[in-house]
Formats: sequence, C-alpha cells, structure tokens
Amino acid sequence: MNKTLLSLAILGVAAFADGFAAPPYAPPPISARFNIRYSWGLGPKALKAIGKDRMNTTDRLDLPASVPVLKGNAAEQTIQGTVDLLPLTYYLRLTRSAPSDPGVLEVNVIDNATHKVMKGFPKKIERALAALAGDDGVLIDLNLTDAENATLVESLRASLKKDGVEVHGPVIADPPFLTIRAAPK
Repeated sequence: MNKTLLSLAILGVAAFADGFAAPPYAPPPISARFNIRYSWGLGPKALKAIGKDRMNTTDRLDLPASVPVLKGNAAEQTIQGTVDLLPLTYYLRLTRSAPSDPGVLEVNVIDNATHKVMKGFPKKIERALAALAGDDGVLIDLNLTDAENATLVESLRASLKKDGVEVHGPVIADPPFLTIRAAPK
C-alpha cells in the first residue's frame, strides 16, 4: 500500500485509486486554477521601445489534480494545497452519494498568516456537476484583505525581479479568482 493510501486509511477513508473500484456515481475529476491579473510600470526604456509605460498580464496557477476518495457512501474528488504567489491554503471537494445526486462543490480558503478562513468562505455550490461542465466552469472571487493584497503584490514584485523584469512604480493586482472545471477526459 502506498503512503497516500496508508494516510487516507488512517484517516478512515479509502481512495478509489490503485485498485479500489470507483462507484458508478463517482464524480468526475476536477481541475482548478488561480488567476491573478496585475500590471506594473515599465520605465522610460520600455516606453521608448514599445510605446507603453505599463504592462498587464494574467498569471494562471494550475492546482494539482483532484484525488478520488470514498467516505462511507459518498464519493469525492478533492484538491488541497497552496500556491506560491498567494499566502493561502485551499480546500476543494466535489461530493456525490448516488447516481441521481447533482453533486455539491465545497470550497474553503485559509489565510496562512492568520490561520483563519477568508471572508466569504467556505462556499457551497449545489448542483455542481452542471455548473462545472459549463463553458466557464465555476468562478470564485477571492476578496483579499489589504494585508493579503500587500503580500500578493510583494510576491508578484519578487517574481518579476527574479525573471529579470525591471519594475518602475507600483505593481497593481486585481482581486484573484479561482476557476474550477470538470477535468478534460
């Protein structure tokens, strides 16, 4: 038995990977991505070269693949972890307990600095299978506090510097959002 299955078994759950049969009502795998839109000043050289004094971009940070789990009669797909640029820990869980069950998606986000649940979380989305299968999936805005936003901006500035980008003036970040979809087959 691998370490993941052993850990899950200790917690009283059984993963339906590595030989366990998935029940017919098991939810499909899900994928998730944090999207961060931001801009920064480029300075006089860039203004002369490209005619712009600010650059806009969106970083898309893919989260790990969902993990199938069986808890009692409920089958789940779960994702949890952290993202480098955001000082947050996230938990996502898609649950079904019968073939006719439309699924429930639960999302929780914890601020790593305070170890408290972010404002507006946890979120529960009923009839999740239909929402996840749509073109846009499920979009969830993260309403950062001023302190969380300052940490994000400093992380973005450090990332740009590491990439050799010369930053002039402030880095401005829009509130990040999370996109959750049924994983492609």
